[in-house]
Formats: sequence, C-alpha cells, structure tokens
Amino acid sequence: MFEILIVDDRKEFRTLFKSLIKTADFNADVSEAEGVESALVTLGQKKFDCVILDYILGDSIGLDVLRPIKSVYPDLPVLMISAYDKGSIGKEVLTAGADAFLSKDELSPEKLTQTLVKILSKKGSDPDAFAFEGLEGMKVLLVDDTPQNLDVLRKTLDHTGLNISVAPNGKVALKLVSTDPPDLILLDIMMPVMDGFETCRKLKGNDHWKNIPVIFITALTREEDFTKGFSLGAVDYISKPFRSEEILARVNTHLQTRKLLKAKDLLINQIAKKEIHLSTLMDSMLDGLIVIGRDQVIRSFNPAAEKIFGHSSFDVIGKNFENLISSANSKELQNYFEGHPGSNNSHVRGKNFEVEGVDKSGNKIPLELAISKINFSPEGNSQEIKFEQLFVALVRDISQRIESEKQIIYARETAEKANKAKSEFLAKMSHELRTPLNSIMGFSQLLIMDPDLSKNIEPTESATRIYKSGKHLLELINEILDLARIEAGRIKFSMESVELSSLMEELLALNQPIANEHHVRLINEATEPVYCQTDRSRLKQVLLNLISNAIKYNTENGTVAFSIKKDGKKLRINVADTGPGISEEMQASLFQPFNRLDADKTGIIGTGIGLTIAKELIELMGGTIGLKSTVGKGSTFYIELDVLETPTEKKAPVAGLSKPEIPPQKAGKKYTILYVEDNPDNLKLMEQVLNINGNFDLISAPQAEMGIDLAKTFDVDLILMDINLPGMDGITAMKALKRIEKTRNLPIVAVSANALEKDIKSCLNAGFTDYIVKPINIPQFLKKIDAILT
Repeated sequence: MFEILIVDDRKEFRTLFKSLIKTADFNADVSEAEGVESALVTLGQKKFDCVILDYILGDSIGLDVLRPIKSVYPDLPVLMISAYDKGSIGKEVLTAGADAFLSKDELSPEKLTQTLVKILSKKGSDPDAFAFEGLEGMKVLLVDDTPQNLDVLRKTLDHTGLNISVAPNGKVALKLVSTDPPDLILLDIMMPVMDGFETCRKLKGNDHWKNIPVIFITALTREEDFTKGFSLGAVDYISKPFRSEEILARVNTHLQTRKLLKAKDLLINQIAKKEIHLSTLMDSMLDGLIVIGRDQVIRSFNPAAEKIFGHSSFDVIGKNFENLISSANSKELQNYFEGHPGSNNSHVRGKNFEVEGVDKSGNKIPLELAISKINFSPEGNSQEIKFEQLFVALVRDISQRIESEKQIIYARETAEKANKAKSEFLAKMSHELRTPLNSIMGFSQLLIMDPDLSKNIEPTESATRIYKSGKHLLELINEILDLARIEAGRIKFSMESVELSSLMEELLALNQPIANEHHVRLINEATEPVYCQTDRSRLKQVLLNLISNAIKYNTENGTVAFSIKKDGKKLRINVADTGPGISEEMQASLFQPFNRLDADKTGIIGTGIGLTIAKELIELMGGTIGLKSTVGKGSTFYIELDVLETPTEKKAPVAGLSKPEIPPQKAGKKYTILYVEDNPDNLKLMEQVLNINGNFDLISAPQAEMGIDLAKTFDVDLILMDINLPGMDGITAMKALKRIEKTRNLPIVAVSANALEKDIKSCLNAGFTDYIVKPINIPQFLKKIDAILT
C-alpha cells in the first residue's frame, strides 16, 4: 500500500483528492497537510511514497514547499496541481523538481491514477509495491515471436494473480481474442507473418475488440514509430530490454484504468436502466408528476401532467410552476416553498391539499396536490459538497371525484325525497282508498242493520251508492296500476294510423250523459279528417280524462269545445272549458300525482292521478301535453302530435252509449258450470249472478284437487277457475284437466284479481280459454259465458 501526502490549504480540495483516489480504487493511505510547516512536520514523522502539492497555498505558492521537500527528500515523487494555465506553470514546476503536473480542469480518477503510477514507477519501487489487489483474474494476452521475451514477461507478472495467456504471432493472437477477449494486450511490433501494427489495426477495426487496451513492446526508439503506434490506438509502450518495475507499473495502471472503465460502463448501463425504469414509471403514472426547482421553475413534467393541464412538457419546462395554479392558491404555495429553506434534509408534506389548477385553455381544474422536498448528496454527506434542492409535486385531477361526490349527495337527496314521496303516496293512497270504502262499508252496514228494509233505508239508493263507490275504487286501482306500469317501463303501445275527427265524435257521444248531468254543452269543432300515428286506445284514455275533467270542473250551463288545428307537420288537439281557470302558481303542480289543486273542497270525486298518467302516456308516444288558463275564464288543455300525411286507417263507426243489458234467458238446454274458488263470498256472488239466468246449474269446489275430481265425476260444460288457490294453483289445475280425456276439450276460464297484463298473457298462453278480471262486470260476464257456451 502506498503512503500519499496531500498538501492544500483548502479542505474541500483535500477531500476531493481523497475521493478521487478512493474512486479509482488506488491502493493508498492518504494523509493531509494545510501548508509549508505542517507538510514538513508530517514528512518528518512518517515515510511517504508520494506528495500531491497544490500550486497556491494561501499567500504563498507550492514552490516554497517543493524546494525544501526536494532538498531533504530528493527521491520522493511530487505531483503538482494547479487551477491555472498548465502550459507555463507546468514547465516552471517541472524545472523546479516536480515529477509531474496536472491541471485541476483535467482531474479524473483515471488521470490521477495514471499519473501516480507513472511517477511511482520512476521511483524504482519494489515490484511488490505495485499491488494488484482487486485485479486478480483479469486477463492479459502476451504476443511476441521470441519465446525468451514471453518467458520474461510471464515471470514478471507471475506473482500478480493475473490470468496470463500467450500468442507467438498476430494471427494466433486474433484467434485467441475472438474466443476469449482479454482485458489487456502486450503486443510486440516486430513479428513475422503479421507485425504488431497490422495486428493492432485489425483489433481496433473490430467493434467487439476495439476497446481492449494495447501496450506495444518494442526496441524501436524512433519518434515516428511511437506516433504510428498511438495513431493506431495503442495506449502505451514498454521498451526493450525489459525493466520489471516499468512492466508492473504500466500493466497495473492500464488494468486499473480498464477496471475503472468497465465499472464506469457498468455504472452507466445501470444508470441508463434506472433512468429508463424511472422514465417508464413516470410515464405510466396515472397521477401527474412535476419536478420543480427551488426557484419554482419546472424541471420535469410527465405525460399524466400533460393530460391534466393540456400542456406538452416542452411548453412548460423552464416556466414557473405558479402558471399552473390559480391565483387563489398561489399564496399558499408560496408560503410552502418559503417555509422550507435550503437544508440538508428531505421533507414530505404530511397531507395532501386541494387547489385550483389552470389548464392550457384557462379553465379551472380541481386538483389534489402533494409536494415533497428532496436533496441530493453523496453517501449522505451533504456538508462537504452542495447539491441541488428540488420539489416533487404529485398532482391528481379530482374533477371526477367531486362530480361523484355531488352525485352521491344528489342520490342521497333523491332517495330521501323518494322515501318522503313514498310516505306521502301511502298516506294519500290510504285517504283515497278509505273515501270510497267508507261509502261501501257504511251503506252495507245500514243494509245489514235493517234487514227488513224499512222506510228509513232505501235499498236501491244504498246499492247504487255502494256500486258507484266500488266503481270509483276500481278506477283508482286501475290508474295506480297504469302509473306503476309506466314508471317501471313495462307499458306497451300499439301505434297505428288514427283519424281524429271520428275519434272526437265517439268521445262526444261517450261523454254526453255526464255533460247532461252537469248541464254542460259539448261543442265539436273537429269536423275535417286529420290523421296521426298513435296508440288509439291510449289517446282515447287521455282525451276521456281531459273531457271528463272539463265537464266536472266547469260552471253550470258552461261549454266544452273540441278542436283540432294543424301547423305544418304538427297538429294540436284542444279541449277548452269555461270553468274557473287555474292560477299560474297551481299550474306548476298540475301534473303531480294525487295533487287535485284544491278540488277536494268542491266535493267532486277524483283520484288526482289521471293527469299524471295522461302526461306520461302522451310523452311516451312522442307528443306533448300542456294548458293555457285564465282565472275566471276557463282552461284549454292541448295535446301536440305529429301529422300523418299518408293515412292507412279507415274511418271507424261512432260507438253509441247504449246501456249494457243482461242477456235474455234462453229456453232449452241447461248448462252445468264448475266454479273452483276458495273465497266463500265470491262463490256466493257467482251463485246469485248465475241465478239471474235460469239456464245454469252451478257446482263448486274450494280447492283445485276437489275441482278436478268433480270435473271427472259430473258432466260439466264450463269450468271457472280461480288462480290463487290453496295448495295446487289454478294454472297447474287447468293443465291437469287438459291431460284428462274427459275434460281435455272443456272451456276453462280464469277468474282472478290478478289484473296485470303479464298475468293475463301468462294464463292465456298456458291454455285458458279466456280471462275475466275481478271485480266482475256482471252484464259483460254473462255475455261472455253465453258466447262461450253457445
């Protein structure tokens, strides 16, 4: 191990030299001295192999130290270092006795190592002084056509631990290099077949071998021979006859350099890989990553940040970070940067904070920002060498999160409103159901309480009121079912060409009785044929509701006028009344369910659902519904639909308002009807209904299994089947009857309170002859039974 003394009055340069020697992996123990006196004292205390001396030492120069050192230690190698012009000063220091001179501008681990090895070899050190520590196993190829030379070279290097191989000429050398490239080649110049120059030319012409250092071995002394060798790529010369110190020094120097270069290449590759990894990591991040200098100037800007702000990295690198942040948050950021002055410790902000960003178009973006401060220093020793302080900002666009939060709040509020609406709906439903039920149950109780039908109670009037209340209750249930189907999206339309003037005539005829009852005159101004594409039954349902309302809420001796007006491709159906009108404040709530706009106070029966259903139906059919109203003058409800230019429908005949009549009793055959029903009241009702017509004998069963047995036992003409039966249900019973020879062809009619369209279709598809919905319309029921049996 070499002992080296560094003499420099500045601590940072002494530290730098020590770092360079350590980086070069040079086998040396380094001591320090600040000036002339301390240098001479240190030299007197310990034996040194070399002195590194700065040219400027405080107020004096290094020559003041060099001369006394050389006078006392003439064989001690001295390397002079200067930051000034190396030409003039170099000559001066070499003349004064320095063994070598280096400018601080050209300092590097490799250059310093080469220079130290060079001056130490001149000292004539013992071969063992050149330690090959860390070089063991490195490959050296010796190329010489003289066996004696190869033997001397091998013996000289024998103790070094190097892996030595030999070649007698250039061709063999090239072959060995191709199979096992060495770390260093010692190449003789004067050889037969292929001389050293040609061999070197071929080595340097190959991309795989050109970086292998070549030292020429020669007895040539001409300057042009040396120049030619260096021009071909040689790194050094060893002169013949050989000197062991020179061979060891030069081989050690160039192997050390080769090792450093390999380590440097490896380090460069590792750094490149890390940079690629870091770059890939930054590029693949979903969050924006921005590196900012202490001056708040942007140094790096990843693709995610480009996407957030709309700027390319080229546009913003070198610009102030504040340009990306709203002025509302600039003071907060300024306080953060100023709150972390230059220090040796990195800092991570404890939590994220939300700011407003500004994109390329000037739009504000809600951002979540986290900033960390980082410092770079070698091996954590930031007191000796200063490094740049940077801030790393992680930026996340939280627009979606804020929008999601708004949606969650909206969904919660909507759910709360829905719960409130549900509660209100149930309360209103309770009220609407109880009102007709009060009449039904009240008059029923009066009839029960007075079985002798005294003069106090008129049975016909009571029965009529019960019937009307029941009918209103049924209408309410049907409207609620319609509303449920609409809201569930399960309602279907049968669109067709509809001629409106004939439809209006039909509606006029249907509403004439109620108009007469309320003393309201109906006027039909829709006489010209006009067509539109719509669902006839649904449009009829809506118009019936509008006309009925116009009649019920009109003034006595008022009018209701129907008209149709065309405007280009649109047509408008108007229903105008001369009623009290509706204020603008009330119009806002007109189409809300169960909102009757104070009509409850008039005593007129209604559900408050009809207009809600009307609006939904018209809009689902592609139209619009609205009104114009003046308080004290009346209201005009209108429906707008598309005009159909090429109609396909024929004008339908006007349907009258003939009162349904019970089919007359027919003489002749009597029919046996089996009724499977578990409800005794329904069974009793059916017995009385069928007694109206004397042609029917009724047998009944409360369960499906018993009904099947009766059907097999008796000669039945028709089976009426409830669906929701205890045990076996009605559909299963019907299918069982269809499998029995005797009952296979019997008509089986479902009689059920299941009124949904899907239930009706399900039963008809299963094999029922027909489907009758409870509560039954007695005249229609009898007509249907009569038609099936005859």
